[in-house]
Amino acid sequence: MFASIRNAAKFYLAGARPLLLALALLPAANCEAARPLTTDDAGVQAPGECESDSYAGRALARHLPGSAAATTQFGCGVFGHTYLGVAYARRLNPGDVEQTLALIGKTSWAEVSEDAAGYALSWGTVGRKVRGTALRYDGWYATLVRTAGLPAGWTGHANVGATYQHDSHRLTARWALAVEHTLAGSLRAGLETFADNHDRAPWLQAGARCDVLARGLSINASFGTQLDASRNMLATAGATFDF
Repeated sequence: MFASIRNAAKFYLAGARPLLLALALLPAANCEAARPLTTDDAGVQAPGECESDSYAGRALARHLPGSAAATTQFGCGVFGHTYLGVAYARRLNPGDVEQTLALIGKTSWAEVSEDAAGYALSWGTVGRKVRGTALRYDGWYATLVRTAGLPAGWTGHANVGATYQHDSHRLTARWALAVEHTLAGSLRAGLETFADNHDRAPWLQAGARCDVLARGLSINASFGTQLDASRNMLATAGATFDF
């Protein structure tokens, strides 16, 4: 399905520029994106259909120590073309540990078809805990999502959204574009680019996912790099179970 937090609070390296929009917190969003891409899609699960989605990632920058993160989320389709879920992330920055808990959701008002694009609004509210402090409210995100069929069997996604960080009172605007295509069998690959108005250098990321033997289980992986002199990089691997 999707994961709606491509859209989420960001991941920072000590002393470096933000290392990730892509390890979007909950994802993240983004646990908030259509794994393994950060860009969200307009699909919403039907009422009673659920999903468990987990992944781990590592971010690297030149001449700086790396940071790692692991994220898991669980959610189900409910009423009114809406998905609701919870997501948890744990990030290991140099000398620090950060934990995030979020309530996430997505509501669709137009389903994608051969003749029409699909539209949805993904959103979330986030709590954050750093070492030595209690969990407290950290902010929110909201993203407008469009998905449409493209020529030759491709599918395109476009996102425009914002994230608000409570402590810094910082509002960040974000955008993302992605294309996906089904290759041999159940293998699906995608390519995307995304950025925000503060860290303007865009990221370029590729990802793939594939069904495995177990019913409803798929595995995925991605690799991305920031298109500037820093060459920040991010690699992720994960698994999704639909039931």
